[in-house]
Amino acid sequence: MRKSLSILLLLCVICVFSASGVLAAVSELSFTTPYMDKHPVVVNGLMPWIEEMSKASGGQLKITFFNPDTLTPTAQIAASLSSGAIDLGAHSALATAGTFPRTSCLGLQLVLPGGARGGALATKVYNEMPDVQGEFSRFKLLTFWAGGAENIHTTKKPVRKLEDLKGLKLIVWSPAGMETAKALGAIPVQQSAPDTYMALQRGMADGVICPVAPMRSFKLDEVIKYSTIAELYAAPFFMGISHDAWKRLPANLQQLIENSKGSLGQQCGAALDNGEAVDLEYMKKNGLEVIRLDDAERARWSASFKNLHEKWISDNEKRGLKTARQDYDKIMGIVKDFKAQK
Repeated sequence: MRKSLSILLLLCVICVFSASGVLAAVSELSFTTPYMDKHPVVVNGLMPWIEEMSKASGGQLKITFFNPDTLTPTAQIAASLSSGAIDLGAHSALATAGTFPRTSCLGLQLVLPGGARGGALATKVYNEMPDVQGEFSRFKLLTFWAGGAENIHTTKKPVRKLEDLKGLKLIVWSPAGMETAKALGAIPVQQSAPDTYMALQRGMADGVICPVAPMRSFKLDEVIKYSTIAELYAAPFFMGISHDAWKRLPANLQQLIENSKGSLGQQCGAALDNGEAVDLEYMKKNGLEVIRLDDAERARWSASFKNLHEKWISDNEKRGLKTARQDYDKIMGIVKDFKAQK
């Protein structure tokens, strides 16, 4: 009898603790991105969100961040989200050709601003275009932000107008940089990021097309005298959760994530924006001249990219996207309206 009462008492205690949430099951999610754990987006954007999710859930939601190429090859993040091989993931929508064809339009020249503003524009395109929403249907999309925008940085000659670019040798780090430099009348010089400092120091090139963020880490600030903040192009970044992982979460945790996703994208974009502002201010104090294009000059540069935009349309039509031109026109209309609301 005494043993039965002890068991009954124990069951009552368990029920009380469970009702109070003390013994509530912990939901664990894995999370990976192309960013190392020391990257500003992780340090100032993603980790604060992870910590807030744990705190707001009373420890019921545990998200573990993994560095690139640990849970899955970085190039396969979107595919791994779709298959459920990872729970949470973030990556550039431009990383795998053909996966997000309409969304890739945002990566064209002079379309997407960097950071938080770019994320807001990508969100607007997503919200207004069901076909873009369909590109992310293989997992649950949470938010967008944009990577750091590519700009022009030169050692001796400032770039204030389109004509200043003619014949300039500009180091580029990617195929997008190569075609951008050519379209502007510059001469692209393919070079790796770590070798850029030495190439500029030796006069092998007149400048480089790259974001502001890596300039100090690659010592480019020691040789660059002028930065033209043109926001030539930027990559739209997405963050999502696999459908399997989403279904595993209890309703209260789903709601917690839903309520946070808008500010999360802004937070990640702001981490890039703030880092760029700090770096530019530091370099300005050390003699860097920052040049910003006015609307009239940007319009002149935009005309130089018309053929590249047409190429995006024809390439996607050849890949089977029959509505490529209509999609392009719709996206450009949204972009125009967004940028008009400065």
